[in-house]
Amino acid sequence: MCEACFVKGIHRFSSADVFAKFEQQLLGTNLQAQGRPAYWPVPAPLTAFEPEAFYRCGTCHQIWALAAPDNAWRGYFLPLEAVRAHQRQRQRSDARIKYYVLAMVTAVLWLILTPLAKVDVTQLSTAFFPNQQKVTAHPLAQVGRWRNS
Repeated sequence: MCEACFVKGIHRFSSADVFAKFEQQLLGTNLQAQGRPAYWPVPAPLTAFEPEAFYRCGTCHQIWALAAPDNAWRGYFLPLEAVRAHQRQRQRSDARIKYYVLAMVTAVLWLILTPLAKVDVTQLSTAFFPNQQKVTAHPLAQVGRWRNS
């Protein structure tokens, strides 16, 4: 990086307005004349994490990558070397969120299903079928109990 480049990268844009102001500042100047980065577009990005455009500083030839924000995705403007590290960090963060959500869903299901497992089946049958006679055990099951006693 040189003095004509940006001092530091932007890991995420806080809002669409901040990105719009940044983009106006970036594109609104004569990039080559002032030693600012020159712009070239990238063919359609594969994912939201991929950069949409690259900028090259005319002085030090540092390459910067721009990914515009889109809904929850906040985008970035970073040197090319930092993009891969940023993407790995985002993927780890997303993986942690997935595990957290999975743990929460498991806990909620456990809280719902545990009391149901302790309910007597005969109570459920009379609750759902009130006109049906009470279910009794098979006569042979009684024989086994008699022998053990």
